Amino acid sequence: ATLLNSLSYSVVLGIITGMLAIGTLANTIGRRNGSILTATLMLFGALGLVISSYLSSGNVIFSCMTFMLFVFGMGVGGEYPLSASTASEISMSQLKRRQEKEMEDGILNDYCDDSSANTPIATNYSMEVEGRIRWLSCSEISR
Repeated sequence: ATLLNSLSYSVVLGIITGMLAIGTLANTIGRRNGSILTATLMLFGALGLVISSYLSSGNVIFSCMTFMLFVFGMGVGGEYPLSASTASEISMSQLKRRQEKEMEDGILNDYCDDSSANTPIATNYSMEVEGRIRWLSCSEISR
């Protein structure tokens, strides 16, 4: 039972180490390269586990599996901060776009609530252009 617990602890230790090390390293190398690194670590760890199962000595198998589970855990743990920061960035950009759209719609609706929005303004050229732009903007909203 203690040998199996040792294997489990090596995975947990790898996950914690991966979160700290790769999460910090990703600030330098970027999230994309960090994700490639985590996928490589998981692949290397999984292949190492398969290869270590073909070894003959029990002590060597245990040592190799412990190390490979640690490497695999680093890959898994490293992906947590990368995916969390990506999800956070995407949700914040979507929120910002939605707020900008609501603000734009609110401004145009307030602008078009003006009673002079559909009356032509011809006192001077700049006001005439402003009136046409206002009329076009408001007619787009009413569609």
